[in-house]
Amino acid sequence: MELDREGLEAAMAGFSAGETIPAVDSAIIKKMVKAGNAMMSDAQLTSNPAIGLAAYAGYGFDASSLRPQELLAVSFRVHLLDALIRRGVLNEYLQDETLCEKLYLAAATIPLDENGLAEALLLLELTQAPAETATKVRKELMQEGCDTGTPEIDKKFVAWLKERC
Repeated sequence: MELDREGLEAAMAGFSAGETIPAVDSAIIKKMVKAGNAMMSDAQLTSNPAIGLAAYAGYGFDASSLRPQELLAVSFRVHLLDALIRRGVLNEYLQDETLCEKLYLAAATIPLDENGLAEALLLLELTQAPAETATKVRKELMQEGCDTGTPEIDKKFVAWLKERC
């Protein structure tokens, strides 16, 4: 599969410049999540390996039909959902398929920018960092006005899920 590298770079530059990450079809989010889960299960991977899009195609997710901006948006939104799930924010919604469908819809449609995504990913990284490092970073974030105990992205996602999905 040949990627439009220039298109990806342009889309990334736009997001970095503050453009919002566009909403996508929740079915695409679901398909990418399911393919990723199946791939990880089959490979019994325990770390975060770099996995190319061609590997996803073997599990039913073919990204070749997506425009660069859409591909990045799907990827970013899947990362957001993954970070929230892995941090336990959405545990109550993982219990049945109907609620899981709402998670895909929320991840696909929530207004999202680089800052919200960065907050979710940083907080996930802090759960995996050495305790001393995590404590230091949390203190620095608190000094900057970021509440790591009740992150904005967590509140925003759960509110969007309850009110819109």
